[in-house]
Amino acid sequence: MRKDSIEHIYKLAKEDCRVVFIGSDLGAGSIAKYQTELPKQFLMEGISEAHIVSMAAGLALTGCKVFIHTIAPFFVRRALEQIILDIGAENLDVCILCSGGGLVYGPLGHSHTMVDDFSILSTVPNLKLYAPADALEMIKILNEINSSQGPSYIRMGKGNEKPVTHEFQYSLTSGNFIQGKNHSDNLIITTGIMLQRCLDIQRKIEKLNILHIPQIDSIYSSDCINILKNHKNIFIIEEHLRTGGIYSRVSDVMISEIIMGLNIKHYSLGNDYIFQYGKQEQLHEILKLDFDSLLHNIKECIK
Repeated sequence: MRKDSIEHIYKLAKEDCRVVFIGSDLGAGSIAKYQTELPKQFLMEGISEAHIVSMAAGLALTGCKVFIHTIAPFFVRRALEQIILDIGAENLDVCILCSGGGLVYGPLGHSHTMVDDFSILSTVPNLKLYAPADALEMIKILNEINSSQGPSYIRMGKGNEKPVTHEFQYSLTSGNFIQGKNHSDNLIITTGIMLQRCLDIQRKIEKLNILHIPQIDSIYSSDCINILKNHKNIFIIEEHLRTGGIYSRVSDVMISEIIMGLNIKHYSLGNDYIFQYGKQEQLHEILKLDFDSLLHNIKECIK
């Protein structure tokens, strides 16, 4: 997704001189054309995340639309104070574009994985949280951010994800309901790259619907609330710790809307930080978030 996102920001920058990109530690392959053709709209500031966030805020105050990029934990953890005070509190047009959401960088260990970003960033004022499932959705999100106002955060996968979001009618703000082949009161709720795994599960279980929410807080929309009310068995699948992600928001909706009688099963990265090293797929197997484990557990619940 990173390559596609930077290429699209480059296109936006060619059309609008207010669009500025700031990176921290990118290889030349992704950025050479942008850097050469639009040097005044491209900055590479090195490993200095707090500085980058504050610089982006300053540029946004002059009227720029700023996109900043690095690996997720480096912005979310190192520069959280600047994100809250300089961008969020001031409601500025800065998009925090982060690679390595979830366990993408599992081989590098827990210093590089980002398993609690939605939780950490939930209290940042005005910040919209996004998790695209593929490059097609990423481009739609970037266009939405570029045409609107306020700060945003995008959690990206590792790239080369299979395109899937062209298969259904699309909405960023009210979730995407993907109906199974047969009428069902079973519903998966998911976001980001886990949508692809959920679609594979749906192909095996016909009586299973999916609600994909690329904008995390769209779960609070009236459309999503009505979808919840029309189902009985809810399966929440997310590459995030148990607290602060989709599960927490669904629980909040159930309490505030007084939705009774839902049977909820939650499949996530668990309660604790993941200190193991390994590829994303290997860690998913350990944590029972792989396709086979999810398929087995959901089948057991609805048989």
